[in-house]
Amino acid sequence: MATGIGQSRVAQSPAIARTGPETVAFDIPAQPLDAALDAYASSTGQSVLYDSHLTEGRTSKPLHGAYTPLAALAAMLEGSGLKVRYTSARALVLVRDAAPSPAPVDAASLQRYRGLLQSRVGDAFCADPLLAAGDRRIALRVWIAPRGAIERADLLDTTGDDDVDAAVIAALEGLSLGEALPAGAAQPFTLLIMPRSSGQSWRCPEPVAHRTQGRNPT
Repeated sequence: MATGIGQSRVAQSPAIARTGPETVAFDIPAQPLDAALDAYASSTGQSVLYDSHLTEGRTSKPLHGAYTPLAALAAMLEGSGLKVRYTSARALVLVRDAAPSPAPVDAASLQRYRGLLQSRVGDAFCADPLLAAGDRRIALRVWIAPRGAIERADLLDTTGDDDVDAAVIAALEGLSLGEALPAGAAQPFTLLIMPRSSGQSWRCPEPVAHRTQGRNPT
């Protein structure tokens, strides 16, 4: 039977003398998981400790046929998001099955993607005369959707010009990079764009209107 222990439950039965990995005949239909665990405990003599919240709303897989106790429990829990851990030879605890860690991102692929991001941001700035002027230091963070479009852009500090600040956000949000984000890439990406006066090489020529600004006409 199942007995409550605080917010936990124990599916247990009188001890059944068994040793080794011998199979047991099971005939447990699909049903609420806590009831299925009681039936499992009755069939195997193994106690299963679990938090009642873990089984709430979950249904077991049907179990019919001969299985080792461990294989039977794994079959019942398939697709439930739960797994078991042994606390002793005859006692088990039910826990959440943590999602596997994402595979590490290949450093070369990530570096290439950063280069792609910088290139697309440069193109977007060149398309706006206000940004192409390159008068301002621009520090920002961007978040990229899985399909490869910038879904959010935040300035880390104002450029000192409200029009430029607004133009940066307008130019970048929704901008497609043309390539999906590498799986597992950490976000956000941080970009620092120095003004032309710093000597940094710019992708686009200085706008004509900006070059002649302040000069006396000939």
